[in-house]
Amino acid sequence: MYFPNLSMKPKQLKMSRKWINFLPLYVAYISLIPACTNKQEQSKQQDSKSITVSAAEIRPKYVVVNSWLDDFQNFKTAIDQNDIDKQKTYFNFPVNADTTQIWDAVYDSVSEEKHPATFSSTFTENDFIKHQQAIFNTEFIKSLAQVNTMELSKKSEYISPKIKVNSDSLYMIANYDKATKILQLSVNHPGKTDEYGNYESEGEYAVIYFFKVRENKYLLFDKILFAG
Repeated sequence: MYFPNLSMKPKQLKMSRKWINFLPLYVAYISLIPACTNKQEQSKQQDSKSITVSAAEIRPKYVVVNSWLDDFQNFKTAIDQNDIDKQKTYFNFPVNADTTQIWDAVYDSVSEEKHPATFSSTFTENDFIKHQQAIFNTEFIKSLAQVNTMELSKKSEYISPKIKVNSDSLYMIANYDKATKILQLSVNHPGKTDEYGNYESEGEYAVIYFFKVRENKYLLFDKILFAG
């Protein structure tokens, strides 16, 4: 509580009363300074986060292609991230379905009575969008992820470790033929062992994806074949 000094002169007393009247405004002003400072700090932090997110968004997810191995790595990324638009760049639509067994891949896990009576002789871009998950199914995605690109570059072949997908054991063989410039990605389903531990080849098969390598750089889907 402020008590005026009675010894003050009238002019001084008048000035003190004016200061008392101004005091609430001054206190309010002082109390606003920390709030403004906090808002400024929050704004700076938000701006910093925005810059970080923006940088992550514009960072290219695909490497510059200088060799077919670069494009293979990009293909792996497109498969892993389910980037359908990028996956489409590895096809030249429409694909000639008569020599590719691509429709067989689409309906491989579908009961035969649900197969169409006839298949189109071509496989279009719209067909790919509709059946992309059947072409690049879980077995393909998970086994492809196991392929070591660096090791493939050294020997032109890589056999991935075996993995379990839906209780089935499988692995991928990636092979590049320099003479024909063909990359094969083979999803292999090995046979099983009986109750006595004896190997049984029944049920052993492979789904092989063929890619042509253009200009020693770019992969282009050629066909799918079933073996076994």
